[in-house]
Amino acid sequence: MPPLAIPSGESVRVVHGDPGNPMQVSVERALAEAGFTVFSSGLLGASMPASVLRYEAADTTVYRTDRAMVYQRLYEDQEVQYLLKYSYTGEVSTLTGFSASLVQAEDGRLVGSYSDTFMLGRNAARVMEDFTESLRRALSN
Repeated sequence: MPPLAIPSGESVRVVHGDPGNPMQVSVERALAEAGFTVFSSGLLGASMPASVLRYEAADTTVYRTDRAMVYQRLYEDQEVQYLLKYSYTGEVSTLTGFSASLVQAEDGRLVGSYSDTFMLGRNAARVMEDFTESLRRALSN
């Protein structure tokens, strides 16, 4: 697979199954710092309390709040040439893996990909530095 490279002057949107995940902003920032035109999604997602469940056993009552994702469209998304789909494993403070695929927005054709794993876990900021450097190297070739 060719290295991940977005042609200069083209626009990209970062997408993930859960647009409210904590990595979204880090990935968007990494692309913007690498010099790409990044359009953020107009969909805002947040986990909100959905219901309160009451459990009783003998002389004890416990309440548990269930949460659900709620989405609000803030604005219509701009047209872009590319979508960057990504996934990660671990927590933002200690990622154990990060993968990204760049596809053409028009037809979904795969343009390039990036993938890395970390045995001991790595901070998201460090992973995004490596990801950004990979983008810069791909563009300079």
